[in-house]
Amino acid sequence: ARCCQDVLKRREKVEAAVAAALRRGDDAYVDRTNYDAAQRAHWIKIARRHGTLCVALRFAADPVVCSARCASRRRHEGGLDSRDPKQCQRVVSHLHGRFRAIGADEGFSRIVAVGDDDAADAAAIAALLADQEPAPRGSKRARAAAG
Repeated sequence: ARCCQDVLKRREKVEAAVAAALRRGDDAYVDRTNYDAAQRAHWIKIARRHGTLCVALRFAADPVVCSARCASRRRHEGGLDSRDPKQCQRVVSHLHGRFRAIGADEGFSRIVAVGDDDAADAAAIAALLADQEPAPRGSKRARAAAG
């Protein structure tokens, strides 16, 4: 179940959606910017309470790339899209400035980093969703899985 703050508007509602999905036995995907350990701790706590893994997907793309991707979106549910490219740049810059690296000691079961290589990133995410270890960047497995 995708649990998106852009749709639900408040972290507490996202937490409730995650908990409900886990109670049903579903996987839950948190679609939310969690730029520091305090924000990420909520998801680890919920996962532990439900006896499941908590995997972090670390977006490591350059902020310029993130701004361009944001500005190319059409009618995004959060309203941050091609209608206001300068706002995309401001928001991405603000969040990038607040981001703190995910620490190995935060309690995640695994941390998967994705960046600027769309094909390798798609393979890493597909492997994550299939509950497999992602192939190393540039490996034959990553290229084959990506297309």
